[in-house]
Amino acid sequence: MVANGYVYVIGGYGDSAYQSTVYYGKLNSDGTIGAWNTTTILPQKLINQTSVVANGYVYVIGGFNGSDYLSTVYYTSLARISMAGTLDLVGLTSGSLTDSSGQTGGTIYAGDIFSNNNLEVTGNAQIQGSQSVGNNLSVFGDATFNAGSNAELGAWVTSGASLPAVRSYAQAAVTNGYLYMVGGNDGSANTTVYYSRLNSDGSYNSWSTTTGLPTGLVEHTTVVNNGYIYALGGDNWSSYYSTAYFAKINSDGTMGSWTNSTILPDERSRHSSIIANGYVYVIGGYDGSIVVTTVYYARLASNGSVGSWNTTTLLPLPRDYHTSVVANGYVYVIGGYDGSSSVSSVYYAALNSDGTVGTWNTTTILPKAFYIHTSTVTNGYVYVFGGYTGSSLTSVYYAKINRNGTLDSWYLTKTLPNALYAGSSVVANGYIYVLGGSDDSASRSAVYYSRLPRVSIAADLDLVGITSGSLTNAAGNTGGTIYAGDIHSNNNLEVAGNATIWGSAGISGGLSIQGSSTNTPSPLFNVGTTTGTTLFNILSSGFVGIGVTSPTGLLDVAGGVKIGAGYAGMGTTAPTNGMLVQGNVGIGTTDPTSYKLRVGDTCQATGTNSCVDFAELYESSEPMEPGDVVAIDIEQSPEKFVKKSSQAYQANVIGIVSTSPAIAIEGSSVGFMGGDYTNDPDKPAVALAGRVPVKIATTSAMIQPGDFMSASDIPGRAMRTLRAGTVIGKALETWIPGQDKDTVLTFINLSWFDPSWYLTVEGSLGIKDGYDISYSSQFPSPTPTPIASSSSEASAAAMVLGSDSTQAVFNNLTFQTGTVQLDLSVLGNLSVRGGLTVDGPATFKQDTVFEKLVSFIGDVIFKGKVTFNNPPSFTENTAGVATIPNLAQSTDVVFTQPYDQVPIVVVSLMANDQAKIPSDIQVAVINLSNTGFTVALNKPAPTDLVYNWVAIVALRPSTAPTPIVTPEPIPTATPAPIEPTPSPSPSPEATTTNTPGV
Repeated sequence: MVANGYVYVIGGYGDSAYQSTVYYGKLNSDGTIGAWNTTTILPQKLINQTSVVANGYVYVIGGFNGSDYLSTVYYTSLARISMAGTLDLVGLTSGSLTDSSGQTGGTIYAGDIFSNNNLEVTGNAQIQGSQSVGNNLSVFGDATFNAGSNAELGAWVTSGASLPAVRSYAQAAVTNGYLYMVGGNDGSANTTVYYSRLNSDGSYNSWSTTTGLPTGLVEHTTVVNNGYIYALGGDNWSSYYSTAYFAKINSDGTMGSWTNSTILPDERSRHSSIIANGYVYVIGGYDGSIVVTTVYYARLASNGSVGSWNTTTLLPLPRDYHTSVVANGYVYVIGGYDGSSSVSSVYYAALNSDGTVGTWNTTTILPKAFYIHTSTVTNGYVYVFGGYTGSSLTSVYYAKINRNGTLDSWYLTKTLPNALYAGSSVVANGYIYVLGGSDDSASRSAVYYSRLPRVSIAADLDLVGITSGSLTNAAGNTGGTIYAGDIHSNNNLEVAGNATIWGSAGISGGLSIQGSSTNTPSPLFNVGTTTGTTLFNILSSGFVGIGVTSPTGLLDVAGGVKIGAGYAGMGTTAPTNGMLVQGNVGIGTTDPTSYKLRVGDTCQATGTNSCVDFAELYESSEPMEPGDVVAIDIEQSPEKFVKKSSQAYQANVIGIVSTSPAIAIEGSSVGFMGGDYTNDPDKPAVALAGRVPVKIATTSAMIQPGDFMSASDIPGRAMRTLRAGTVIGKALETWIPGQDKDTVLTFINLSWFDPSWYLTVEGSLGIKDGYDISYSSQFPSPTPTPIASSSSEASAAAMVLGSDSTQAVFNNLTFQTGTVQLDLSVLGNLSVRGGLTVDGPATFKQDTVFEKLVSFIGDVIFKGKVTFNNPPSFTENTAGVATIPNLAQSTDVVFTQPYDQVPIVVVSLMANDQAKIPSDIQVAVINLSNTGFTVALNKPAPTDLVYNWVAIVALRPSTAPTPIVTPEPIPTATPAPIEPTPSPSPSPEATTTNTPGV
């Protein structure tokens, strides 16, 4: 136990016995202990007791006396003079302890003086110990230094290094022991940023330059927060800016590159700015046309970026060229210009925790109206330097800040060495600095600094020693409290208990947190919110938790993990769960090169489900379930690619909806599924390979392993394949009709199956029923082996795919329904019972019979007889009718599609119209080309005449086409004149021509 400069050892165990002895020794200033002495012994022998000191008494609590554990509490007084009344050494000489100085009184001489209440010194207090304090200064109550309204500055020091160049309308900032001067005027708006290292005696080192602003700025503001410096708004004497630049401050004082973060809602210069509670504020100012009342605020992120700007409570009146400070939860707007004149008013408002500003109030006005001044706040006082009222000022005013936000009276302190306005000021290490500015003639480069009132203690200030507390190895002891605006330490700052920091903490060097052992109470380091939510935790076991109060591993994360920038985590149960890595990842290799993921050895992905297929996600035009057979939706494609199959042996099936895919792809994304998979009915995962359950139609025949599976006529369900057609795969298990089983595990294998065809082990194509067939292939065995059989036809229900070499040649073929995607050449007879579509050129060399619709997309050559059992139909390009209106002599016919060459055209009058015309009217085809022709008469039509026409092309005409000659009029007896029948004008579709000689 320690008290009054002595250390005490009370009781204990020694010489094989319990002791009641009390030893004490003096603590020397060099840390050694003087000679030991004994004093009053304990009432009994004790060990394991607790001893404390409070209010001049020693307390011994509990302990063990060798046989019993005790609840006894002993106490004794330390050396003291006890007085029930007052010790008055000045009253007999009309002196006073509280209200004046210089009175004559008595003197107290003591080794130590302790006060249970206030220690008040009306005059000067001199401590003759080591330097300012020779020994420990112990305070039980309040020790008030520089009380009242005295915040006088020391003499201004003008001998420091000036700025490298003149600067006015610049902005100063201080952080991490460095002083900065950002931008400003030297005849034009400047981008330069100067910085200098501050010394503990107030002096500073030579100036250096660091990363300059992106553009020259004047009349802007500069603030610092959490290791970043900001330059907000401003102008260049002609253009006004809404920019919000920020840069990282390095530990050596230099800056990183400037970045323009979220811009202000409007241009702003001549404003003021503060930082408070993680928010930055832009107050009042000029927008390029008027002085404004607007107050903007934005949240600052940990990476330095500025959040979105919001508007809060407006100023009572417009202000620019004013200053602002923040103290004790209040923001102040001091002096300035209202658009017409300078003002002396001072506004203040409370700052709310959500960043908003409370109601503005007025407090003690300045002694005079001025603007373009500079202000700072320290030690509970606000200071205002210089300014302009038609000429520059030297005045320095200060006022005490009250707890309710109001200001006391303004006082004048030591004036500046030179009149100035448009300067900048900061506080650091107990000194105020005023930098740059302008007098009535020019900008200046001078830097002045002054010492603030302070208490200097060269020895220790011990607020816990007299209560048996400890600064270094324990927590929870009773001691005094230090209240301060800023605490600066040139060496270590040691805190035995908890440390609570309400604002931001900036650490330029390393941060070391060490527990004495793994049994040290946890957590060693904790970051959380004021509501008790744990954000980051380090336990003494070495376990680290992010979002976890009690991590169970070296790294325990609740939620998403993001590595890199610009992306959000994506996972299995919610968008915030999972891990996303930006960049290339190598596992088992030190060089992933250009691969997003490169694994240098065996890679295995395991999961909890029985995922065994490979699937791709498709948009569907109807809801689909796992096990549904999937077909291409021809009507909706490509917006909605797929739907359920709906026809037996449907040709355009593409797979089965997966129940639990192992791999699922969507576009360029590939997903490896290890857990339960949830199907999206509108975007099913269609299994393309592997094993997958498929729904079975109740009409299916019995299924055994190895049977082919095809689509059935029940939507979305499969059946056993019994005839030629498209198959979706092979069954892997048995299914018996009528049993209580809805699905069959199927191996996906989209292909064509015909029970009469097979491939031999040599790679040849066999035909079970037998017929002559020739098949070109690029496979090792290009020629199939013909098999003799009584059958002479190959049946196809859905599609003949052709061959890989784009040619298939058959002798005799019969199609029930079919599509030929490649060239088709039939050497023998061809019989088509259903529809037939041929995409490529087709050649038929024998009898060809078409019983239903046939569509030829390519060229068709018939070298044998063509028989149509049903009446054929031709398009309007091959045959049609042409009408010559009454009194007209011609009409034009235009082909819907041009012929490759000029066709032969034959026209004939409709049978019903033959009796309507005289025998001397003749018809001819003129203007014949591959795009159309004209039907012409030698005389005007006596009535509407309808002619049939047919156009064909002869590939090998026996003679050259006879040129069309305009028919000559046929001589006749003098014909009776034909009286024209009155009729409407010719219709727009007909063209009337007067053809000479017709």
